[in-house]
Amino acid sequence: MPAQPELVLYSLNNEKGEPGRGPAEKIRVMLHECGYKYDNVGLSEEEVKQMTADETLKSGQLPALKVGKGDTAVTYEMPLAIMEFLATLADKDGKGARGNKYCGLPEEQHVVRCIGQIAQQFEDRMVTSTDKTGTIQHYFGLIQGYLLRNDDGDDRTDEYTYGKQLTWADIACFQVVNEAVETQGMGRLREFHKLKDFHDMIAGRARITIHLSQRS
Repeated sequence: MPAQPELVLYSLNNEKGEPGRGPAEKIRVMLHECGYKYDNVGLSEEEVKQMTADETLKSGQLPALKVGKGDTAVTYEMPLAIMEFLATLADKDGKGARGNKYCGLPEEQHVVRCIGQIAQQFEDRMVTSTDKTGTIQHYFGLIQGYLLRNDDGDDRTDEYTYGKQLTWADIACFQVVNEAVETQGMGRLREFHKLKDFHDMIAGRARITIHLSQRS
């Protein structure tokens, strides 16, 4: 297996002056799932402005992932672009158990991207919506709909949102659902049995379990 590149994840500091969860958290979950080591760096608003001024950040937004070091380093921006980059890197590095492809199979990738967009939209709406209950009901229903349509009826197989691969979009969906139940209560999943099984399956993956137990 090739040596991994140096990875630095930049996110905005929370009120404690520590790297905040927000849109960066699904990237952390993905990094842990794939077994990549990385530096977790929190930035102040002023530091973000400085990195934007010197064009380290093109969009002026976080999270961002710096890959490599020195003059050859590349900084990836926007959460879903970072997730798909990591999935591509992990597939190239053979990180998936039993040949799992985190990007999904080639013929599945357009749907995987669509599901990833739904997860991001859900996350964004949870920040801006004044009706958290309605937002959760809507998006829990959307994600469970994908799970039900993808169900092969075999209890021996893991169930994902699309196809037979655990993809970056599954990780994105897991994180936004996990954040919703952590902040709004586990009871929100009561009527979404398939989604709860999916959530619990992802949460039970070894590296993800360790990450969840250690994060603040």
